[in-house]
Amino acid sequence: MSQAPALPPQPPGAERCVLNGDYSALANLATWCARVADTYQLTPRGAHALDLCLCELAANIIEYAYPAAAPAAIVVDATPATDTVEVTLWNAGPAFNPLEHAAPPAVTELSEVRIGGLGIDLVRKFTRQLGYARVGAWNRLRFSPAG
Repeated sequence: MSQAPALPPQPPGAERCVLNGDYSALANLATWCARVADTYQLTPRGAHALDLCLCELAANIIEYAYPAAAPAAIVVDATPATDTVEVTLWNAGPAFNPLEHAAPPAVTELSEVRIGGLGIDLVRKFTRQLGYARVGAWNRLRFSPAG
């Protein structure tokens, strides 16, 4: 089994959360999101957007980025930004730019709705800005929650 790469450097003054790559980590992430929302005095809508986006993205990373036997780490940093917080989400899975994922087609009938493929579009709708880069062995996704 290969070793996970060294964690990305923590920005000065950032709130950091390091999660293992399994679903039990989502409860810790939700608690961390509530603390960050309080620290940065996010509006209720901003706090909801922060929690929604991070839990959706982390669940996708857990589900798709790491083979079952691989060491997994998800790192989240929160730093102050004008009137909000900037969130940086790191994972060392295979390179994957979610922003290249096409938006799902609009549906007109309930029978056309399919499970899956909507999370990235949801994240786009609940963020002010969203950016991706591959940095060494890490995928880096940055966003500010809307609200």
